[in-house]
Amino acid sequence: MIRKYGLNTSILVFMMTLIGSSALADSDPGTAGGKSPPENLRQAGYAAAQLLRNQTEAGLFPYDFDFSNGQSTSMDDISGVNLVRQSCALFALAVYLEHTRDPSTEKAIVRFLQMAASHSVPISKGYLQRTLETIGLYNRWQLWRPLREPLYKSGLLFSTEGPGKLVTAHQDYERALPGATALTLVAALKYRNMTGDERFDADIRHWKDGLRALMVDGRGVREAPHYLSESPYVNGQTWLAFAEYQAAFPGDPDMDTTLPDLEDYLLQSHQERPDKLFYSWGMMGLKVRLDSTSDKRYYDFAVAMSEWLFAEERNLAHSGTNSCATIEGIATFANIMTDRKHEPQTLTHTAIDYLAREMAFNRQLQIDEQFAESEDEMNTYADEATRHQGAFILSREQPLMQVDLTAHCLNALLLTDL
Repeated sequence: MIRKYGLNTSILVFMMTLIGSSALADSDPGTAGGKSPPENLRQAGYAAAQLLRNQTEAGLFPYDFDFSNGQSTSMDDISGVNLVRQSCALFALAVYLEHTRDPSTEKAIVRFLQMAASHSVPISKGYLQRTLETIGLYNRWQLWRPLREPLYKSGLLFSTEGPGKLVTAHQDYERALPGATALTLVAALKYRNMTGDERFDADIRHWKDGLRALMVDGRGVREAPHYLSESPYVNGQTWLAFAEYQAAFPGDPDMDTTLPDLEDYLLQSHQERPDKLFYSWGMMGLKVRLDSTSDKRYYDFAVAMSEWLFAEERNLAHSGTNSCATIEGIATFANIMTDRKHEPQTLTHTAIDYLAREMAFNRQLQIDEQFAESEDEMNTYADEATRHQGAFILSREQPLMQVDLTAHCLNALLLTDL
């Protein structure tokens, strides 16, 4: 059976052929001797177990541990970026739930969603803000950058009342980054779809409205409530969130304009100015929309973005560090291409070649018993190595365990699993 988010059979056969080929064995160190895709699910389970085992009572996950010096980030004061990466782990666990229906994963997702719901702050667009947006002033955020702080203090960037909500750890709007809300929303929708549990439906709608409050007419999504600038990460994450929301609630009139407006902007702007930082989240959002609508423009956009990405050799060069975040986008693209009968074969082969090479390398960055015994840093911090078995590090040379590295690799393993 082919899973919804897994690669289909033709990709898997091609990957297994590549992994066993002499061409792969001659590539960068660590890329030879690759494992067959079923091994991915075992490693994904190992990564998920690390997250579940270390989840706090509050619902969060340990942020990091640097095995080169024993330092870690305190969980007493959660930054906005930390929470975004926590939400990335939640998203990966929700994808894992789709593959496994694991009861322990369900409980962990509920615990995080309960935390997120109780720590969300209200937001909407005020009347004057709407007026300024309507006349196009917020479209020129570069001109307004020197005035950002006065606008913020004057309450012209957002209203602290209204139906929208943003996830934050400390009731702090400056830490209420929309990326965390978007990924929490996606995870909540996946959880609802897999379990039939509708207890978070009100929160789902509040988070949807919170993201809408940060959209600018004719543009994308602001990277934070107190900023006017946008982020390629946030644009991609929000597109994925709105795509999943529209698929779950097709009758919501909010999406009749919100989703098309965002898509028109993203498709045009990223055709004119492609951005690697947008690629993976954008490709995942695009895949949801393509599956929902079969609209050819999404397929054409996937091809155009990937042609640009693959044309730049440095984009596919082996960096020697964890590349799971890039894998997520390229694996999604490969899935799109192999679902089509007349796809450009060269692009598909380039994608699958990259997946085989990089996943063989990334799989070796997971902390396990053998890994811990072979690394001096792991021996120095043996208790932490044991605690975090299953997590992924940045590289052998930089043995930093960080929650988003594990999240991206968990999702990448599932995207390339049968």
